[in-house]
Amino acid sequence: MSGVVTISVVIPFYRNEHTLARCLDSVAGQTMRDFEVVMVDDGSPDGSPAIAQDYAGRYAMWRIVRQENKGLLRARMTGWQNAMGQYVVPLDADDTLPPNALETLLRLITDGDAQLAYGAYRRIDGVKNPMLRHRFTGTMSGEEFLRYNLALNTHCGACYCIMRRDAVQAADFDLDSRGLPAEDLLFNVRLSQRLQRVVISNEHVYNYYVNPASLTAQASYSTLDRLQRFFTLLSRELQRQGLTEQVSHLVDALEVDRLAFYVDDYDTAHPWYRHVMSLDCSRCTVKTRLLHTLLRAPRLWKALRTAYRRMKN
Repeated sequence: MSGVVTISVVIPFYRNEHTLARCLDSVAGQTMRDFEVVMVDDGSPDGSPAIAQDYAGRYAMWRIVRQENKGLLRARMTGWQNAMGQYVVPLDADDTLPPNALETLLRLITDGDAQLAYGAYRRIDGVKNPMLRHRFTGTMSGEEFLRYNLALNTHCGACYCIMRRDAVQAADFDLDSRGLPAEDLLFNVRLSQRLQRVVISNEHVYNYYVNPASLTAQASYSTLDRLQRFFTLLSRELQRQGLTEQVSHLVDALEVDRLAFYVDDYDTAHPWYRHVMSLDCSRCTVKTRLLHTLLRAPRLWKALRTAYRRMKN
């Protein structure tokens, strides 16, 4: 393959034989044509590689990169490092792009003269299928983007965005993320160093399909060990950038939130539980301080959380 393309769509896959064709069909149906597709086989043991090979045989600008299983983040990085486009668009093999997604994302990043641009995504669960919109739209700096990612109730994952290839390749993150929750956040914190301008829009560019078997869908079953590892890695990254003190209150609020809503087994003797309960949340919001107090009575909090979820649904 030779030449230069505008966009590289990077699609890692691992055990996605039931959704990969749907994903790839949505890319083939894009309204713009100046793109390549880099499919990353993360050591998938099922029928996914055969499906990917079939599509690679149909389209000249589609290819497969293979590696041993290293987790989603490392697979994405492999795809980004092998991309040839000026811009990179990540796409998970469970999900799809609406027909004008690439066209819309390219307009957002070029009109905004940015290194990264986000759109909104539709959460498809077969019932409500709501559009998840950003609470901020417009342009922000890399430092503002970092803080925005650490804040609660934001929607900046690894997908529904477009990135300049030079920025994403420079942010190489050699991390085995298997079993790690929210690896998107770790990468965005690393990426923020490479950004001068970020554009955030609520135009629809992505369809996220709820997968009951995914780690995200099973977030309430995350373990204390897993979350402890995640926050250790996050703290190291912030320390590397010299930002620990400036954003410590945001990380504290994030830890309280994850303990409150993403854990079922409240082992009060666990070191990460004890760490979270020892935090000084005086700089956090009233909601975080209230959660921090309720977590001191795990059984009461679990009952309140269950009642809240039933009422919400």
